[in-house]
Amino acid sequence: MNQFITRPPLPGQVIASHHGDADVEREGEFFRVLLVNSAIDRIVFIRATPKRSAGRLYFSSPRVEKLSWLLSPVISKQFTVLPGGLPLRPDVRATAEELDKKYLQKGQEQSFARKQRTERYAFVEALINAAGSNESLFDPDIRAEQICNLAQKLGNTPEKTNSLRRRITDALHQYWAEGSLPGSVTPFTARCGGRGKERRLTTKKPGARNIPTRAGEPNATGHILSEEEKAMCGFGWRNYYLKGTTIAKAHRKFLRQFFSDVVLDENGDPKRQVRADSLCPTKTQFEYWGLRRSEGHESWRKQLSPRALARIGRVLFGDSNQAIVKIGQRGAIDSTTTDVELVSVIDRLKRIGQAHRVLIVDGKYKYIPGFYMGLDAPGSLPVQLAYLHAMTDKTEWLRWLGLENQDPNNWIPIRFSALHADNTDARAKAAMAAIGNAQTGIKFIAVSRSDLNSDVETTHHSFHRLGDHNLAGTTHGQRTERGEERADALARLTIVEAIRETARLIYLWNTMEIDIEPTLEMQRDLVEKGIKLTRANLTRWEIERGNLATCLLSEADARMALLIPIRGTFTQKGIQLLDPRKGDKREFIPNVRYVSNHKVVHSKCIASKVSRSRVLATSFDDDFLHDPYRPSEIYYRDLHTGELIPLEARTSDPGLLEECALPDVQQLGDGNKLRQYAAERSRERQISDVEGEQERTNQIAEEEYQKDLAKAGKPPSRSSIRKGKKANREAEKEELLYGQPLVPPESDTATEVACESEDELDSDGSTKPAQAEHVVSEPPTNDQKVATAAPAAQISSPPARRRSVFTQIVRDRQTEMSHA
Repeated sequence: MNQFITRPPLPGQVIASHHGDADVEREGEFFRVLLVNSAIDRIVFIRATPKRSAGRLYFSSPRVEKLSWLLSPVISKQFTVLPGGLPLRPDVRATAEELDKKYLQKGQEQSFARKQRTERYAFVEALINAAGSNESLFDPDIRAEQICNLAQKLGNTPEKTNSLRRRITDALHQYWAEGSLPGSVTPFTARCGGRGKERRLTTKKPGARNIPTRAGEPNATGHILSEEEKAMCGFGWRNYYLKGTTIAKAHRKFLRQFFSDVVLDENGDPKRQVRADSLCPTKTQFEYWGLRRSEGHESWRKQLSPRALARIGRVLFGDSNQAIVKIGQRGAIDSTTTDVELVSVIDRLKRIGQAHRVLIVDGKYKYIPGFYMGLDAPGSLPVQLAYLHAMTDKTEWLRWLGLENQDPNNWIPIRFSALHADNTDARAKAAMAAIGNAQTGIKFIAVSRSDLNSDVETTHHSFHRLGDHNLAGTTHGQRTERGEERADALARLTIVEAIRETARLIYLWNTMEIDIEPTLEMQRDLVEKGIKLTRANLTRWEIERGNLATCLLSEADARMALLIPIRGTFTQKGIQLLDPRKGDKREFIPNVRYVSNHKVVHSKCIASKVSRSRVLATSFDDDFLHDPYRPSEIYYRDLHTGELIPLEARTSDPGLLEECALPDVQQLGDGNKLRQYAAERSRERQISDVEGEQERTNQIAEEEYQKDLAKAGKPPSRSSIRKGKKANREAEKEELLYGQPLVPPESDTATEVACESEDELDSDGSTKPAQAEHVVSEPPTNDQKVATAAPAAQISSPPARRRSVFTQIVRDRQTEMSHA
């Protein structure tokens, strides 16, 4: 409890002034005692808090009073001693290195706050040395004389002398007011700058330099946005970043709409081509200015399921694929319904619902060798056809789909030694027997533990985002809300078009560059030769090497005698070492981490994951012992028990730690940054091209739908759409082969035989069933029959090319109608 002043205060104490019976001290009414001299009845104190005038902070000059005046009965009740004093500012207690860590900007050797502190404290030291003592400066006359002499000594012009005199006076007052410490003269840098205030545009791009600029490439700094382009980012954020989309997808559509040019492709068709990266805003700029120019349009927060929340509290020292060393060693198979409503191949006005898609994913690089997509429910048939598709050549299949531009060599057949599946579609006797006959084992995983089969599960989600959600009639994987247009009413695509788009997506998935840390062998065999690190290239490269498994990491038999400390951090996946070359910048050494099952390490990793958002980033840093020329193992010394805990290395490249030292690992990580940046831009362009093709497919499907709608005369009602869907689906399945319109191209001989068989089975005896739709109303005479029968038996027209199932079905239906 604060006490009124009843005895002389001590130098350094803080006293607070009161007015009347107020219990709360007003701002600026704290004073720091500088000198107490009972012999001459003097007390010197100074206001301990700064004053503000026109946006400038300054401290007032010391106040000299009689000690008896302060101890008088009237005045003493207006002041109280503040227990503990005023807390010092964080910058006052900070060391010079901490000031640089907090305020150092790019291009500076020392921060501005550190330079100002050093300069101001030099002024104070010079004044105290010139006056002989600190107490002499409490005299206003002596203080003014010493300040003037020092200013004239340092300044060579009258204007500079006046400026120095004010700066020296402010530094001395601040030194006294904030405790007479070396750090008391630290400027109020923490209050500088308007947070959130936009900077003026200059010829230099603001923000951190990108990777090509740091690598020394010219003209790669990026695009400087104008006010109009910032407004465009806001428009794109509000209109393109909608429900069911991602920021990356919205950014790609924004670039196609506002930063693209119309060019002609090889066939002379117009298409949009995005401009160079230096002329387009980046995804970071799009997100930043989109939010700034779209107030009230914050993105929603994703909700996590209880099972997902339960998995967050676990430490992950590895993943389920870390034991896979060969192509085809283990695959993952799973089925899902597409997020697209489809229409009939025969009549686009008839809805047939959603299709089922079965994917098979290799566990090494998540390469997809085959899939199935059709109308059959999950069971033995889709599983067997999907596995057969994964093991066979795709040349004829691509030609049937009209995808001749795809390279069949990138569709690599694979036969797996084991498959992971859940307890649904693959758990059938027929499927198990067929897969067993193919000398492939199968392991079933509980449906609730989809995280153990994450390869194919995450691929499903990627395909939903990349393909299904961009096509006409998409459900976005959610129920239709009241007032929204139903997905089946917006359906336009047939099963063949959906299969074609799925094949195009899988080809993109297998041929686009992936974000992976290349091994040493990848560096020599692929990267240095200019071969892109795609799933298809990596899978083919592994097969050409004979699918040889890499050796596992081996533990040392003896511990090292001398170890070197290095700074590292406890994370949820183990210990990651900080790059010592980066100084105070926190950057991990790539492609290597260390784990241990020791309870001390485990508890620290758990704490780093649970409490990382509530503490500083450096709270879980510690020193680890290592040999830079043997990075396969390090040690952690527990300070409480003195135990030396060994930590094992975990890396995706086992040969890396055997052939490289830790400095080599750091150098390899620096060389991969530029390649990863280029790979990211390449991926964005490839995805953008595929999305453009998807928009074109939607447009063509819409035109076909409008044609059928014009023939019908009126749009179908909602009740008719829902009522006839099941019947349409059954009729569609009867016209398909194994649940999908898969008709291989026929040879000329087979076509002629088929035509002769049709002629013999014709009910009315006509020898030209292809001309059935041209029959006239009047019957032909006998002479006409004789004249036309002989040439028809000798001359046969060339077989029509069957490019799609739609043409075959329509011809059969027209033949049946004419016969009837």
